[in-house]
Amino acid sequence: HQVWRALQRGSSDSPNCSLRPPLPPELVRIIIRYAGFKVPDSALATATNACQVSSRGPRATKVWFWGGPLTDTRLARIAALQLVTVSRAQGWVSDPTAGSWSWFDIGVFPAPPPARTNSEIADRGSSAGLAAETDWSWISADIQNYFNDRDDGHWRYSHHNPMEKPEGRREGPIFAMDDDIWQDVKTGGIVAVRMCAQYPGWQNKGSRAELRTWRYFEPVIPM
Repeated sequence: HQVWRALQRGSSDSPNCSLRPPLPPELVRIIIRYAGFKVPDSALATATNACQVSSRGPRATKVWFWGGPLTDTRLARIAALQLVTVSRAQGWVSDPTAGSWSWFDIGVFPAPPPARTNSEIADRGSSAGLAAETDWSWISADIQNYFNDRDDGHWRYSHHNPMEKPEGRREGPIFAMDDDIWQDVKTGGIVAVRMCAQYPGWQNKGSRAELRTWRYFEPVIPM
């Protein structure tokens, strides 16, 4: 607020402060965005259903949930995105020096799965009615195969579950809109979350997750 106010109001000429003319709101908005001033916004998507994936050796993955389809308005509003999970690995680890092999990826896709991949999507309005969905336990094997077969998605590592720790809140990095993960984003696209585990005995267990978003700061009340 103070930066926005100072830029928009300017400063008076005084012994301790040189004259600086006020800037128009449009220019202040550009400066605020360039400086990266962000504030939390509403979640893009939330999952409240428990989900897990287990590996017998090769990498195992499972899409947990997704956010979208993205509208022009929502894309213009998003300044950054972050995945937050309440999750854990399997517990005991035979070789702690090998690191954690229980992690989450975020993927940007140009469109959600078509209704024909699952009757449940059709019942929810061909995916357009999924914006308020929180229980994603209905996602079928056909939908999992749809994501596995796509080569136009852009998966990025978010974060891992720490070894031999109980379930807890885990936060991934904040992906600003200039990150490569957004290079293929467009109107109608979605942001998907998948659980991953690799090597025998490794598991990824989650009970809740959220795709948090940030927006660039703008005063609610015009200054």
